[in-house]
Parts: sequence; structure tokens; C-alpha cells
Amino acid sequence: DFITTGPTVQVVRGLGLLGRGIDPARTYPPNADPSEVAVHLRKGEDLRLNELRSMVLASTNNVPIRVGDVVDGGREPESNGEHRGVIVGAHPAQGRVAVSRPKVVDGEEVLDADGNRIWVDRPDLVQGLVLLRKGEQSLPALTDVKEKVKQLNATADKLLPGVKLETVYDRTRLVDLTTHTVRENVVLGIVLVTLILLVFLNHIPSAIIVAINIPLALLFAMSVLYFRGLSANLLSLGAVDFGIIVDSSVIMVEAIYRSLSAGERPEMELKDRILYATSDVERGLFYSTIIMVFALLPLFTMQGPEGQIFGPMADTYAFALGGALILSLTLSPVLCRLMFTKLRPSRDNVLVRVLKGFYVGQLKLALRLRWVSLALFLGLIVATGLALPHLGAEFMPELEEGNVYVRGTFPVNASLDEVADKAADARSILRKFPETSLIMNLMGRPNDGTDPTGFYNCEISVPLKTHDEWPLLIKQTGWKRWVFGPMRARSKTELIDEMNRDLVAAIPGVDWNFSQYIRDNVLETLSGVKGENAVKIFGPDLDKLEEI
Repeated sequence: DFITTGPTVQVVRGLGLLGRGIDPARTYPPNADPSEVAVHLRKGEDLRLNELRSMVLASTNNVPIRVGDVVDGGREPESNGEHRGVIVGAHPAQGRVAVSRPKVVDGEEVLDADGNRIWVDRPDLVQGLVLLRKGEQSLPALTDVKEKVKQLNATADKLLPGVKLETVYDRTRLVDLTTHTVRENVVLGIVLVTLILLVFLNHIPSAIIVAINIPLALLFAMSVLYFRGLSANLLSLGAVDFGIIVDSSVIMVEAIYRSLSAGERPEMELKDRILYATSDVERGLFYSTIIMVFALLPLFTMQGPEGQIFGPMADTYAFALGGALILSLTLSPVLCRLMFTKLRPSRDNVLVRVLKGFYVGQLKLALRLRWVSLALFLGLIVATGLALPHLGAEFMPELEEGNVYVRGTFPVNASLDEVADKAADARSILRKFPETSLIMNLMGRPNDGTDPTGFYNCEISVPLKTHDEWPLLIKQTGWKRWVFGPMRARSKTELIDEMNRDLVAAIPGVDWNFSQYIRDNVLETLSGVKGENAVKIFGPDLDKLEEI
């Protein structure tokens, strides 16, 4: 054992580490030769083993019979440089790690004569995990870890001879994927909202004024999140509906546009006409925004993982709505003053006229049969209240992580070697799928027992290539063939179905479950079981439990 004491590393008396005659207080500077420390520790170990060999078991004719006399190795335990008889053994293996990688030369995967990838299978490795502290940022931590791994591999005295650290999985790709998703959602949301505004308002300056408020409202929301110590990420920005955010700006701009184009109050200056149009809708804008914020109350009350997922989204929605309301009352009238100087009356397009006619007809019918309409709405409210107790208490949306996490459950009495042999067959099956980029196999449990399971547990991590790299293997028929082409790539669901079918056929008697890295951990945290759907049965009779 080692403890750090200021500028030195002190060798302290551990569990049987040091033998008699070794100074436990000896210290080494941080830049000490590792071989010197190793020699010091080996001397202590040799003394301890010699003491064990010298233990007396019995005495015949006053001649002591020691441990070293009866075990393999005899009285010369150190002959030929070997320590036999009494040796330092290893703990029984509680698990095993194997990795299969495609052979790569100059960044390109090596193929055999049949065009298949050549895989390098390593059946016994040591795995380590780097844990991110709660609340820390992923990308800076990943950058620092990669730099540290590079330093360890480049420095000869940092690792044992022949040992090299290889990164199997890191979160960089997931962060990049989610960042791309957020960027795509923001850009497409702004473009779609702008196009819809052009269709309904039929006026380009009005659509531009409303579209300008979208990034500004998001900037306001992100600023509030920043000052509150929260992060803007996929959970907070990925599901934001930009049409709802700019609803207040749409109402304000349309009210000003309709008032000016209709020629209301022509005797007033343009500024005063805009102020009058603004005053007509500002009270309604405020209350409509409050109503939308109140609609988010269920998201604010969620607890556990659901609360961590939907809480940031609810915060972002509320702040963005507040920012959009402020912008609609301040910026939008100013932009209308600048861009509506030469406004000409315009007629509604065909789509708006059809929708308006349909809406007005429904409104007249509801007003004429107002008691029937009121009864219908009350009935809907009552039905919703009656359905609330039967709704599920958990709702976890699925994030596409770009990987497959395969968990095989073998019979409980299976040995580690048997599971390892079958796991090798499973790896060879999964290697046949061209969508896979690597296969890492964990069997049993870690030696420190932090994951309490047995040899029957087999977990296979399968990072996938980006979807653009998936081969086109499925034939298309009908109109899809003419629109999207004769072939398409497999969907992830189809890929998992084929993996499951091949594994079940090749390795019978094993239950295979498919999930993703983060999702598997979240589900196990929620229910305590390693699956998406689980039933827990409690009782004293094992036979009855098995029957149920």
C-alpha cells in the first residue's frame, strides 16, 4: 500500500506486504526509480515467504519438519531463481474481459479474400473505467482523460512492460451526436416556423420579424440557465417547440400588420397606430403566456430520472416563453415601425381563407349550441380526471446512443470457462454484422465485487458505426423503391432482431436482452433489474415462484 504524504510517497505496513527487517517508514521522492521501489517490495515479500517456509509442522527425533520440507520445492526454495512451494498466488478470477477489434492499417479496415473484415480477438484483458463526477462537464473531462492516456502510453516508466492503454468507448461521439441533433432542431425549427409564417401571414417582413425573435428568445433562456448554473443541452433544447415560443410574437406582429393594412386610425402617425394595435393584444399576450407556463407544471413536479430529463426542458420552455413575451412587447413593435413604413393591404391566400372559413363555421356552431359544447368539454375534463389514476408513473424517452448493449443470462451454475467459450461464439456471431465497429465482452463480475453477479452474467458492448456507414442490405418494393432507391440500410430494430435470432439459434438456453449503455444503467437504477420490462414476485415457496 502507498499513501501520499506531502512531496514523498511513503511505503506503509499493509496486509502482509512487508516482512521482518524492512523499514516501514522508508520514503521515496516522487521521481524515484520505480525499479528501486519494486526491488524493495520484492525483498519484503521474499522475507515473508521464507518465514512461512520456516514454520515448523512437526518434530521427529528432535528434527523439525518445516513447511519448506513437505511442499513442492523442498529446502531450496530459491534455486534457479524460482520461488516454489510457498508462493504468492492470485485471487480466483471472478470475471473476464475480451475485446474484438477490426484489423486496421493506415486508418482502413483490412478485408480478406471474400471481402469480409479481419478481426483481432483478444480473449483476456484488463478493463478500467473513468468515472465523471456529478455536475462536471463531459467534454473538458474527456479531453483531459485522453491527454493523460497519451502521456501514460508515451512514458516508459509509467506502465508495466508490454502494457498499453487503449480506449474502447468514450462519450465524445454521443456528445457530438446530441450537439448535432440540437443544432439541427434549432435550424430546422427556425426555417419551418419562418416558412409557415410566410404561408399564413403572406408578408415577408412580418415573417422575418417573428423569426428574429426565435434565436433571441433562446439566447434569453440560455442566459438565465447560465446564471442559474444549469447547462443548455439536448435535454433542455432538443425538444423545444419554436412555434410555441414565438406565439406571442406572431400575435403581436399580426395584430400590428392587420391594423395597419386595414387602414385603422389613418389620421394618426405610424408610431401611435402601432402603439394602439399593441395595446389591444398586450393583456391577452400576458395571460396566454402564463397559461402556457402553467401547462408545464407537471414537468416541474417530476422526480427521479424523469425529473432530471424533463426538468431542464421545462425550465428552458418557461424562460424562453418569458423572453419571447418581453421581445414581443418591446422589440417586435420597434421592428414593425422600421419595416412597415410602406405597408400595402394584402389579401389572404387561399389556404388561410379555407382555414378561416372552416374555423368560423365551427365557432358559429359552438356558439349556437353553447350548452352542448360546454357539456362536451366538461365530459372530456371528467374523463381525463378518471383516467389519471390509471396512467403510468414512469415515462422514460429513449435516446439513440449509437450502440447496442447485449446482456446474456446463462444458467446460474455455469462456470466462468464455459461462459467464456460461449461468449467467444457470441462475439464471432456479432462480428458478422457490418454495422458493428467493436465488440467488448464482460463476463462474471469485477474482482472487487462492486457489481454483485455471478459467472452466469455476460455483457457485450457493441458500438455501432454512424448510420451513414451502414451498408444497403434490404430490398425495397413498391413506391419506396422509386422514391428512395432499390436498397436501404437496416433499421436498428431490424439489426437487433437479427442479432437476437442468430444468438438464440447458436447458443440455446441463454436469455438475451438488448439495450444501450446509458439506458441499461438507468433502467437498472429504476427497477433494480436488468431489463426494460420486469415482474418482481415475492414469496417463501421457491417452487411456486418458479411456477408463477
